[in-house]
Amino acid sequence: MQHMKTGAGLVGLILTICCSNLGAQDKAAADLAAGKQAYRDGRYREAEEFDRSALASLERVLTPDSPEIADCKNALASVYAAKGKYTEAEDLFRQALQAWEKAPGTELSMAATLSNLGVALRLQAKYSEGESVQKRSLAMFEKIAGPDDPRTATSLNNLGELYSAEGKLEESETCLRRAVTIRDKALGENDVDTALALAGLGEVYKQQGRYDEAAQVLERSRSIAEKRLNPMHPRLAIVLNNLGSVYATQHKYKEAHELLQRVIGIDEAVYGWNHPETASGLMNLASLEFGRHKYKQATELNRRALAISEPLLGSDHPTVALNLNNLGAALVGMRNFSEAESVLKLALKVSERPGHGERPYLPELLENLGYVHTVTGRYSEAIEIYKRAIQLREARLGPNSPKLIRLLHQYAEALRKMQDYASAEKADVRALGIEVRSVLRRSS
Repeated sequence: MQHMKTGAGLVGLILTICCSNLGAQDKAAADLAAGKQAYRDGRYREAEEFDRSALASLERVLTPDSPEIADCKNALASVYAAKGKYTEAEDLFRQALQAWEKAPGTELSMAATLSNLGVALRLQAKYSEGESVQKRSLAMFEKIAGPDDPRTATSLNNLGELYSAEGKLEESETCLRRAVTIRDKALGENDVDTALALAGLGEVYKQQGRYDEAAQVLERSRSIAEKRLNPMHPRLAIVLNNLGSVYATQHKYKEAHELLQRVIGIDEAVYGWNHPETASGLMNLASLEFGRHKYKQATELNRRALAISEPLLGSDHPTVALNLNNLGAALVGMRNFSEAESVLKLALKVSERPGHGERPYLPELLENLGYVHTVTGRYSEAIEIYKRAIQLREARLGPNSPKLIRLLHQYAEALRKMQDYASAEKADVRALGIEVRSVLRRSS
């Protein structure tokens, strides 16, 4: 079971708030400045109040397409995205973008809003348009600000997060590594934005099965974030979440539990219970309990997360599909195969809808479903499901990924049930070879 933070998590919702010379009422300028500071501090409720006040003041004295109002809408939309109001954020980003497009000399502001819009689109699983928008933003930043500018790094970070959500892990790694390099050089090795790029990179490493590398970059990310952010900052929660998730895969359950409990405490304080980030925290804690074979607790936590995320995101959102997959896995652990199969089939149906990209968890979902078919005696169906899971995992992670080991053994077991002993032995031998090579690589 797996999950990454998605809101500011995007991994991390790293937004560039562009600032122009407001020239409107003093109160509007003061409110907008206070709102941007509150946003940077993770005080989203206050940020929304300040930004709303600034926008109302400016709309009384300026035309709707003025750059000053566009800047204010961009700031307010960023707050909406952080608070889980994704459709409202998208609408305001589009309004700001229309204004920037009409105002000469605002190309950098336009590029920033494009990147912000791309984040809002990703959070709604609108990956195709989101990718197009992020690429356009990156091209503008590289041309105008330069390839080594921190704003270019922000655009790279947001594109990398989108690639990760789409399951394009190699492309994601390339973008995030470049973002880290730019920020290290331009901002220093202890900048908060560097920590967030490292958090995203660590999540990609985890999805690739490179757990030691993931822990290394995430521990660096945590060291930076805890020095630079207050203990209840939502961006710190992103880092702690990703590190806790990696610790869980390394069976460091005590350390993982402590971190994930901190994440839930931060999310509850910042967002309240009815927010996608809070739901994702519950999902991650459920994954930890699953790894400790506490299937009842994992089932209850996944049900709580689903009750939050499904009404907020919609039943066809990839995050909901992931939640269903994790719930199905927990139900398998409880030997409730009938409900598990229903839940997993629903997750598969959502995951295969057009526009969702290649979901990173799809091989795991198929593995869970294949296991249900095996234990319920439907061996030929299980074999076909396992074959598809193996193909997907090989395509994403290569033919020697450690994540193939368990899957190949389960495939071999289904083959034995069908008395295809030669094919079963071949699958087991291949799994053993991957395991031996993996151990040798770690010890070298």
